[in-house]
Amino acid sequence: MAFEYIPGKTVFHRLDPRTKIVFFLTTIVLEVLWGDPIFLSVVLVAVLLLARLCGVPRNVITSFVKAVIFFIVGYCMLTMFFLKPPNPHLLFWLVRSEWFSLPIYVETLVQMLGLMAKMLGILLCVRLLLMITPVTDIVLGLVKMKFPVSFGIAMTTTFGYVPVLIDENRKIGEALRSRGWKSGGYNVVKKLKALLTEMLVPAIYVSFKRANEIAIALESKGFSYNISDRTFVKELEFTGNDYIAITILLATCFFGVLTSDMFLGYGTFDGLTLTLVKGLLGIHD
Repeated sequence: MAFEYIPGKTVFHRLDPRTKIVFFLTTIVLEVLWGDPIFLSVVLVAVLLLARLCGVPRNVITSFVKAVIFFIVGYCMLTMFFLKPPNPHLLFWLVRSEWFSLPIYVETLVQMLGLMAKMLGILLCVRLLLMITPVTDIVLGLVKMKFPVSFGIAMTTTFGYVPVLIDENRKIGEALRSRGWKSGGYNVVKKLKALLTEMLVPAIYVSFKRANEIAIALESKGFSYNISDRTFVKELEFTGNDYIAITILLATCFFGVLTSDMFLGYGTFDGLTLTLVKGLLGIHD
């Protein structure tokens, strides 16, 4: 299903959807401001702990991580191979020949780890938001925050399509393997080639088909009729827990800004982690 809402009676389930949206925005702010793997790992662990406190089954989180980790690692490795930081320190040569050389620098390795934690944290936060909040409540919360109704629908549909896309790709892969398709095993190059040449076309076709079905469903429910005067059955109201949660989130944002490159600079990719790694390796600038 597009929106895998998991009902529950936890404190987090009972929070106002606007509070949950503020939580999501706080996570995005921290992920944007920080680049240090240690700081980003703290955010990732916090999202995982929150998922456990909300009663999200462990196998749901595990299967989601397994589905996206290959693409995250592949993207981060491309970033590490093709981006050269200023004043780098060589760690080792992955490939070194007369025609082609591929050095691995300490700075790019730390940056890759931070980027992996950042992407995984954002995706898990989106998945968690959709699992503890009905999509109708998210749309209502966005509208109450003065966002257009069409924007709310587009945003939640986009986020909610992530688990659908993962599930559809899994089914496509299983169908191809049942017909003798070789996915490349653990060879990254062969796996990428197999995905791009044989799995990309059916994945795009399924995506367009699903988008058309969503559009038909919206039109059949009269979504485009008089959007500005739309009314809602459910009304939202903040409680004491919402005010406490928003206060904590705002304080977290302030801490993120304070430790970012704008002020102390501990959270940047060349901050705490890189300093510790250089100290362990005996590297002195």
